Amino acid sequence: AGSSAGPVRAPRPPAFHGHPYLVTVGVLVGLVLVRAWRTEGLLEENLFNSWLYFTCLVIGFWLVFGVAGHFAFSQAAFAGLGAYTAAWMTGNDHPFGLALVVAVLVCALVALAFGLLVRRSEHLYFAIATLGLSEVLLLVFHRWKGFTDGGEITNIAPVSLFGWEVAGPDRDQRAFWLLLGLLGALLLLCHLLERSPVVREATAARERPLVAASAGLPVVRIRTSLLVLGSAIAGLVGAVLVHWRGSVVTEQFGVDLGLAIFLMLILGGMGSKYGALLGAWFYVYVENGLRDVDEQLEG
Repeated sequence: AGSSAGPVRAPRPPAFHGHPYLVTVGVLVGLVLVRAWRTEGLLEENLFNSWLYFTCLVIGFWLVFGVAGHFAFSQAAFAGLGAYTAAWMTGNDHPFGLALVVAVLVCALVALAFGLLVRRSEHLYFAIATLGLSEVLLLVFHRWKGFTDGGEITNIAPVSLFGWEVAGPDRDQRAFWLLLGLLGALLLLCHLLERSPVVREATAARERPLVAASAGLPVVRIRTSLLVLGSAIAGLVGAVLVHWRGSVVTEQFGVDLGLAIFLMLILGGMGSKYGALLGAWFYVYVENGLRDVDEQLEG
């Protein structure tokens, strides 16, 4: 007797299971509620915004390390490159929107050149190369006075998008909505990447590079593309930071921050982009709590 069963449907990838967009909306709404009910005073508002800032940085690094498997410690340096590029643009009377675009493009181009230069490096050697790149960029920030004014820039123009500015007495409140929108956009981008072949191919290239190359996957191109994307995100976040804070110094983007970003991703978990929220929370609030304890002990 013939079988009457219909055609067998191919199994759906895990990224297509569940309701990821609803989860993201729930996370964003939860952040709004927590800030509204549990955050009081300028110090707590600033800590909350710093939490969102670090979360956005770590999401970019999740693409570089969590997905592509690159041991890169250059995320902080690219944030600094984006910050100084955007500050230079607005300091020369260019609009903030254009400054953001240029900052992202500069970081992407530098990351692309670097990725192609060290495309054959693996693991420890790649990590050492990114540490070297970070030191070179920090040296540029310190020495190139025409670009960075010696590394310290003040009175940077505030964020201004379509007539809406992050300025005035409610600056931190406005910065919260800006950072929340940026976080939502990055999470949406990650969802789209997860539902495309990009993340699946990058995972295969990370776990079994020889097998992936034998199967015809462009391993080098995949890894380099995610390095460029993650570095461009870092530049975008750095540009937003300095125009929110109104000033920048080179020490904000030192190698210690690059190591801290790595730590945040490990603490939050590399298996999900939402781990960036947990890792950044630990870094911001636990460090602040330990500082308070130390002050009380000294007092």
